[in-house]
Amino acid sequence: MADTNRSLIEEFYASFNASRTDIASRLEVIGTAVSKSTEILDQLAVDVSKLRKELADATSFLPSYDQRQYELQVKSFEHSLEQLRVSAAPKPKFAFKRKAATPATNQTVSDAKKPGPATADLPSTASTIASNARALSNHTGQYLTSSSLPVSSSTAGSELTISDIDHCIVDLVSNQGEGSNAITAVHVKNVKRSVLLLPSMSGSAILHDVENTVLAIGCHQFRMHTSSHVDVYLSIPSNPIIEHCTHIRFTRYPTHLATSDSTAEASSTHLSVQDFSHIRATPSPNWKPLPEEAAIAEKTWPRALLRGDDDVESVLKRLLPPI
Repeated sequence: MADTNRSLIEEFYASFNASRTDIASRLEVIGTAVSKSTEILDQLAVDVSKLRKELADATSFLPSYDQRQYELQVKSFEHSLEQLRVSAAPKPKFAFKRKAATPATNQTVSDAKKPGPATADLPSTASTIASNARALSNHTGQYLTSSSLPVSSSTAGSELTISDIDHCIVDLVSNQGEGSNAITAVHVKNVKRSVLLLPSMSGSAILHDVENTVLAIGCHQFRMHTSSHVDVYLSIPSNPIIEHCTHIRFTRYPTHLATSDSTAEASSTHLSVQDFSHIRATPSPNWKPLPEEAAIAEKTWPRALLRGDDDVESVLKRLLPPI
């Protein structure tokens, strides 16, 4: 069943991206044209509708993260089409109009009391998300723990963003608890020459632009983009996905770091990696299992080392993957 889903995902990915590239190119061409052909716009609308139907048919086997990303792309095409149709519509001819009579004072007062559009009272999506998220960013050459995190305002756990980290050791394993202390999902971006020790979480881990780093994490879904020379110690019930990555090595999440029995469970599929940049029958050249002899020994992990005299830089030199 897993092989069947993987095959379907790969086929969908190849088909969707081919259509996406074609539609994006055609939208760009007609967007710069002086005259917008309604026939071309109509055909683009048909092709975008086909793309949406293709996505709808794939929801049974696509990971939820992929569904959201593809949905955003389709919506972007639909929005661009709508804008092009508006710009292509014939402009109304100019005509003089009779000046409207000045409204009565009582009518003006009445209108002023009318409520604005319903959307004016809706909370900002960005502010809502921000209130349930925490961030760890802009650190260099430091040893960071749960005490480095801002307190979450959510009572049901929170998402964490780790960004712009260089030459750091981040140990958040002891942070995982219940309620507001629990990390439910993590987004990692622009991390270089660092060690990230993260707990098991119920949500997803999404990573972008990670270089020469060690990552230990337990999660429900794992996606890594545009990263290189990363050793991943992973516990996961689904297939990890990489895209535009090179020199990635995977192995099991260390048992001594596990905060629960489920974190390092035997059913982890950490070696069932899908490389969306290598949709072929041959093995991907962009990742491989981390050899046992190259894995970090239990007594060598920085949680124990930093209790002594070792500084962050000397620890990183011993633990980071070779380049």
